[in-house]
Amino acid sequence: MLIVGSFAVLLLVAAIGIPALLATVHALDRQQQRSDPSATATNAALVGALDEETSVRGYIITANQSFLAQYSSGAQRVTAALATLRGPDAENDIQSAVDVMEKSLKTWRSTFAEPVILHIRTGDPAAARAIVQSGVGKSRFDEFRAAHDQLEAQVAHDVSTSRKRLRHDVESSLLGLIVALAVGLAVAVGLWLWWRVWGEREAGRELALADLGVLLRSVVEATTEPIFAKDADGRHLLANRARAASLAHGDADAIVIGRTVDDFVDPEMARQIRAEDLRVMSTGEDSRNEEILGQPDGPHVFLTSKSPLEASDGRRIGVVGVARDVTLERLLQADRERLYQIEHRLAETLQQAMLGNAEIDDDRLDVCARYQPALEELTVGGDWYDVVPLPNDMVGLIVGDAVGRGIDAATAMGQLRSSLTALALAGLDPADALEAVEAFAHTIPGARSATCLYLIVDPTNARLVYSVAGHMPPLVITPDGDTEYLDRQQDPPLAAAYLDRPRRVGTHPFLAGSTLVLFTDGLVERRRESIDDGLERLALAASATIDLPIRAMCDGLIAGLLADQLQRDDVAVVVARLVKTHSDQFRRRVSANAANARVVRHDFQSWIAHYELGGEAAGDLAIALGEALANGVEHAYAGMPPGILEVEATYADGLLHVSVRDHGAWRAPQEEPTDRGRGLNLMRQLVDDVRVRSDARGTVVELDYHFPSRSNRT
Repeated sequence: MLIVGSFAVLLLVAAIGIPALLATVHALDRQQQRSDPSATATNAALVGALDEETSVRGYIITANQSFLAQYSSGAQRVTAALATLRGPDAENDIQSAVDVMEKSLKTWRSTFAEPVILHIRTGDPAAARAIVQSGVGKSRFDEFRAAHDQLEAQVAHDVSTSRKRLRHDVESSLLGLIVALAVGLAVAVGLWLWWRVWGEREAGRELALADLGVLLRSVVEATTEPIFAKDADGRHLLANRARAASLAHGDADAIVIGRTVDDFVDPEMARQIRAEDLRVMSTGEDSRNEEILGQPDGPHVFLTSKSPLEASDGRRIGVVGVARDVTLERLLQADRERLYQIEHRLAETLQQAMLGNAEIDDDRLDVCARYQPALEELTVGGDWYDVVPLPNDMVGLIVGDAVGRGIDAATAMGQLRSSLTALALAGLDPADALEAVEAFAHTIPGARSATCLYLIVDPTNARLVYSVAGHMPPLVITPDGDTEYLDRQQDPPLAAAYLDRPRRVGTHPFLAGSTLVLFTDGLVERRRESIDDGLERLALAASATIDLPIRAMCDGLIAGLLADQLQRDDVAVVVARLVKTHSDQFRRRVSANAANARVVRHDFQSWIAHYELGGEAAGDLAIALGEALANGVEHAYAGMPPGILEVEATYADGLLHVSVRDHGAWRAPQEEPTDRGRGLNLMRQLVDDVRVRSDARGTVVELDYHFPSRSNRT
């Protein structure tokens, strides 16, 4: 009866204290649920305002009506965010801060955004530019940003204050519960002493104690988690069946009391367990560590919590502990990590396979391209680049970004990249190529509103030709470090809006030593920041690294601009530097016919004119090449459909080496018409050495010409 009464007192105390503690915890949870929307709405208000500001500037630049939809969308987002912040649970100080922020935003709209939009609509861009140049828009928007930061700080302060107050309530409730349990325990002990002093019979007392021991033992044995107590020498004083099973390879009936872990586990693990027991006894601090114990199905990991076991006088006489089998959790965690790595590798492999070419064999242009996936995602993305050797010794550079992420975005990206690359190889100029791709984009799910930049580097004429479809403008850096964005030829993204005019094309000088940076928006965009700030940061970084080799510069830009923040978007970057305007290599691959042979001969003569050989020597070389081409046109594919002629010429250290390769049949000289023999003899008279090699794959005619050293202008 005494035991029952004592437990009744403890249960009554717990019934009073625990609900109060739980009520306080629930209040803390409700406060957290209220605070999260406030913080989210504060951020949404800023994002919506930035959308308004960006769309107004885009409308100023392009006068494109699609930006007004983005402006309205941003305003709606701000309105929704303000409604959330003014909810029924909002504090007065939050309401005041919201009013100040809303007032400053309305001032910005009335003094800058709305007048500018009105002037553009009414056909008065000069008035709009005057408002922009006055700086009123920036100053009013800065006032809004300051008001937003004040609101954000107020929300954070209120949340922090409320959490501190609720934390204090939780601590107070917990302390009250502990005190109540202590009082209840004291009452129970008092009852037990009263029973003992006032004559409860010794047999009844022993029976009560035995009942209590049986009850405690039943509780300990009923749990499925190993529970134990050990003395200072490591011998078990208490061990439930779960503890016996964990030590004795699943045998719950094994005798554990009086034995140490040395009798059950390998020496190394026993040494580690014993060392942890001694540390807990010596420091008096609780510990949590993992123990590897053998089980019937193999080793299991037990997460063991230990506390010092103290005698009535405070001496530490051993340890008590409880363990939990976390083997399955560890296996699941390892599986998740392994799947994560597999998915990451697959996504990275797929993305790299869908990206364009980054290598080019052109000694005039040094090119480096990089792709950096977002850190928050494992799926493939829509960013891409391509480097395309073009006819007439030019090089095409392409950077694009399809909307979204995942397979749909990657599929759209792959189709756009392939089609644009094919159009570039066909010789279309940037504007015509983008118009053709735009027509194709209307038929591709996920390709609408994709952005793209197609730029042609023309080293011979030291210029750039480019067209921009809603993409980030290319950045040009001079050898002196001066920077300029080519942002005056912007057009809307692909398939985003109807254009009643051709897409615009721009040109810009590109002298030897200059560097070009093409990139996607992930390199410069930051949350809560204007895009102009990101572009300025890139320009400063590019100017500071202009003296580095091209690959070091490319890697440095990515590392420097992305190091201080969590990368939330994919990044594609192409950096190109014009080393010289003339190449010491000449290559052509044409169909074997007389017309193509004349074109190749003309191009070759223009190429060698750079080396100041003089008219007679240049003419001799052109004639020799013409004879070699005629050999391939007239004889290599006799009786066959016209094949391919491959012409390569290289100048190095006063030696000009020319090769003409066909893939047709070769006949021995004695079987050939006499005019062919005269062609070989003529070549030998015009150049220093002529070699003819033939095999099953075709014939190669090689010409070598040594001439006096001339200045190689670059």
